[in-house]
Amino acid sequence: MLLEIEQAPYEKALIITEAGLVGGKGLNAAGIGVSLNALSARGGRAGVPLHVLLRGAISQPTLPKAIDAVAKASRAGAGCIGLVSADGLVVAVESAPTELDILLCDGHMLCHTNHWLSPVMLQGKEATRYSFTSTYTRLDRIRRLTRPLEGRVTPKKLLRVLSDHAGTPDSVCRHDDPALPEYHRHTSLWAMVLDVQDRTVWLTEGSPCCTKPRRYVLK
Repeated sequence: MLLEIEQAPYEKALIITEAGLVGGKGLNAAGIGVSLNALSARGGRAGVPLHVLLRGAISQPTLPKAIDAVAKASRAGAGCIGLVSADGLVVAVESAPTELDILLCDGHMLCHTNHWLSPVMLQGKEATRYSFTSTYTRLDRIRRLTRPLEGRVTPKKLLRVLSDHAGTPDSVCRHDDPALPEYHRHTSLWAMVLDVQDRTVWLTEGSPCCTKPRRYVLK
């Protein structure tokens, strides 16, 4: 679902989420963008659910305040929350219930899939390896495809990256592997590109390789 959220005094937002959840990926009127990659932790605890963290982050007026919304919460689980602002800040927050680290872009494209990248988190007690080896090949592929785009990024080019089929069915654009039991299959159900400067979301209602994106503007 794509939700337009009015929540004064907090920032108005466009949120992409599943029915019944209060938070998700998207952007707000202050030019803050939020994404999410799933990560695995050794255990959870009673605390703030991941999608409530996303709602807290997307409600903030600045990127540092969005980081605080994640870092200062009593987190229940794990995830990598990507944060970007219209004034040029980009970070990825790798968080577990009690540990957290922040990845910087260093002036380049900041890419992430479904395994931990922070040395701090990898040396800690909570991070554990994701169970699907394709997370490593997908990250390498995304880095190779986005490197030539630095300084020349467009929604169309990014959606082309998200539609890549190298290594299919375990590719960037994933499709069901009929050789696996149904509960082990993974498919790219949709894709998004955020333009935080223009407050615009490009969203596909299906796999990005075969679905034309629709444009939504936060006004």
